[in-house]
Amino acid sequence: MEEIMKEDKRSVSLVRRITIDEKLADDTIRILISTLDTDKTEIDLSDNVWSKEEEFMIGPANYDREMGMSDPNKYPWEHLKEGQVYLSGNFTPILNEETLKQLQIGKKEGNFLRVDEYLKDGIKELYSKAIRGGK
Repeated sequence: MEEIMKEDKRSVSLVRRITIDEKLADDTIRILISTLDTDKTEIDLSDNVWSKEEEFMIGPANYDREMGMSDPNKYPWEHLKEGQVYLSGNFTPILNEETLKQLQIGKKEGNFLRVDEYLKDGIKELYSKAIRGGK
């Protein structure tokens, strides 16, 4: 399998967005990795600040290291599902009324967090706002 943490932009980027794209076999999952493409020190989760996604294959023996997980017990291989989105890298989550809305970039090293549920909440908010005519 291709080594993801090569010495290139993926390993020096402060934050990476990792999407579980497709489970191809019991021992192979395709992931999509996008790096933060901004100099901002604070971003909204809904901001379009990510580089073009690159495709990689991972397996149960290396997935935690390749995805940048500090604790693989928190996200076991068998619980990875298509559509899940994770952030890995140097960031601190900023909570707003118990909901993750923003990230402070560069403040905490080695963070790893599942964020797809927060992204779905943001999409629901945008949809509700659109139905109300932008209000």
